[in-house]
Amino acid sequence: MKPLAATLALLLALTATSHARVGETLAELKARYGEGKSISPRMAGTEQYEWQKDGYTIQASLRGSVTVLEFFHRNDTVMTDDDIKALLKVYRKDVRFTWSTRDNCFKSSDKKLMAGRQEGHDDWIYVRDIAATESLSGKGKAGNL
Repeated sequence: MKPLAATLALLLALTATSHARVGETLAELKARYGEGKSISPRMAGTEQYEWQKDGYTIQASLRGSVTVLEFFHRNDTVMTDDDIKALLKVYRKDVRFTWSTRDNCFKSSDKKLMAGRQEGHDDWIYVRDIAATESLSGKGKAGNL
């Protein structure tokens, strides 16, 4: 029952304010998660921030003033596939995520976002802007960061 309660707490926290997620500004992230702290960036050309909220660690990478990548980590246990599906179901109201077997990730119905487990760190879930993160990483094909 504890994992279910933690998942429900995250879903409530994620839906508490605006539903933009990737594409949000730092001010919007602070309104959603609190003050947070600046940390070393995962990608060159970005600023990275981290928050602790409702048993989760949330990290966001911003390019300029806009979020291009978010990571979620449940602090008490590894997120299940059902947890990931539940998170993506409420992540943004204007898109639907479906599994892509070819790319081994979830892709948004607007073809702008992808999500899944972080390669080499299955306990971290990412959601990213495909075009923005590929231009930063120099990758020409959608793949895990």
